[in-house]
Amino acid sequence: NAVKLIIDPQTGKIIDGNKSAEEFYGYENLRSKKIQEINQLSEEEVKQEMEHAYFRNKNYFNFQHKLADGYVRHVEVHSTPLEIEGRKLLYSIIHDITDRVKAKASLERSERRFSKIVNTLPQFVSYVDKKLVYRFVNQTYLTRFGKKEEDIIGKKLDEVIGEASFETSKP
Repeated sequence: NAVKLIIDPQTGKIIDGNKSAEEFYGYENLRSKKIQEINQLSEEEVKQEMEHAYFRNKNYFNFQHKLADGYVRHVEVHSTPLEIEGRKLLYSIIHDITDRVKAKASLERSERRFSKIVNTLPQFVSYVDKKLVYRFVNQTYLTRFGKKEEDIIGKKLDEVIGEASFETSKP
């Protein structure tokens, strides 16, 4: 069910696409399109990316593609050079990652809101995972101990509070 296209890297013309590509993009005649009409980068940027893909400098991309209905979807594209009857082409497999991109953006917004709220609390707030590694501390915690996030986050509890304090705090 993967969306697959064969593209001429010199012109951007879509040479062929599978049934999934036709259904995904929704264009009446997908083969009459150029990838520059679908990809939301500028024509020059699309050309440069096709060159990178063809010369194997890069074969994995994240783009935004415009569908026939006008909607723009986030896609992950894996391209590789292909030669058919002496013609140099690009074979691309496209995955719709719109839901993943939206979920990630939503999570990031939620994390920013959480941080804003927790950083205004007068109490010390920290999160240490089950391996006793700091994953979060609020601003009050940092201010009280005169530390920066990089002094704490990713470090083990005993490294931050000291071995003696760590030993006395054990249950």
